Amino acid sequence: MNGMPISRYNLDLFRRVVLLFSTAVIIIFFSVNIIMDLITDEIDISKDSYYLKQGFPIFTDKDAYISLVKNYPYDIGAALHIHVIARGETLWDVALMNSITIDTLISANPTLKDLLAVEGDQLVVPDTDGTVLACDDSNDAEIMAELMNIESDNIKGNFTFNPFRLFCRDNMRLVFLKGQKPLIVNNNIEGLYDQKMQFKSPIKGYYTSMYGMRRDPFSGVPTFHDGLDIQNRIGAPIKPIKKGIVSFTGWRDGYGNMVRILHEDGYVSYYAHCSEILVETGEIVTTDTVIALVGSTGKSTGPHLHLSVERHGSSLDPIFFVW
Repeated sequence: MNGMPISRYNLDLFRRVVLLFSTAVIIIFFSVNIIMDLITDEIDISKDSYYLKQGFPIFTDKDAYISLVKNYPYDIGAALHIHVIARGETLWDVALMNSITIDTLISANPTLKDLLAVEGDQLVVPDTDGTVLACDDSNDAEIMAELMNIESDNIKGNFTFNPFRLFCRDNMRLVFLKGQKPLIVNNNIEGLYDQKMQFKSPIKGYYTSMYGMRRDPFSGVPTFHDGLDIQNRIGAPIKPIKKGIVSFTGWRDGYGNMVRILHEDGYVSYYAHCSEILVETGEIVTTDTVIALVGSTGKSTGPHLHLSVERHGSSLDPIFFVW
């Protein structure tokens, strides 16, 4: 056999070197973990601040949630900022100003009890559309990705196991699922959210006048406004909020050119101030049908769509059907 045999002394020396090296690596590894834990703020969310719904945390304590967002030490996968509601401002105004949807705002604000904005309230606002997901378990994000039928690569944020945070005592993480609508919302919003999924917005635009009492822009007298005014350009296409049959097209005093559509379950929708009507009475339309174009006909201060909704003859707030 060629070569010199390895002496017992050299073999023992090699083993000692390997043992010392392994020991040093282990010591360094645990030291780094301890140091990282010492220099990184611990996320310790009280279990009284949230409840589990289908295994996912839903915050009930707004202060705890806002504090978590403000002091979150990791990458969330989207830029979040805190917006303070101004007088007269709606959630839809905030969404439009930030080019995001109401769905995104709902996911980013799990403590919302309704969709009414209150002056001085704080809202968490992401910089892009998607779902902010709270996780109290490292598997939560993967489970949600499966429920949404998306690849785990679409989960953004620092939520996976990190060998350098072995002793991390965090009990909550935030991740972002870009472009996704929330599947799980709090019990207060759930009914409204389920209803919303059955309807679509007729156009996009600023909500310039809401449903309810307001000062009439012409007379200055407080009057009841039976619809929602959505500002848009002259000629913008208008689509129905739901499939139905056209029951009226023509001129109505005050409303100008108007289209009325009958829907199932007793719903009726009205589209007023149109510049042009593109459907006829008796025509069946879907949410993809352009029924009219935005205008400023009738009693109007500028180009917009006046949308009204009724059910069994009772007037309803359109805001809960178009968001």
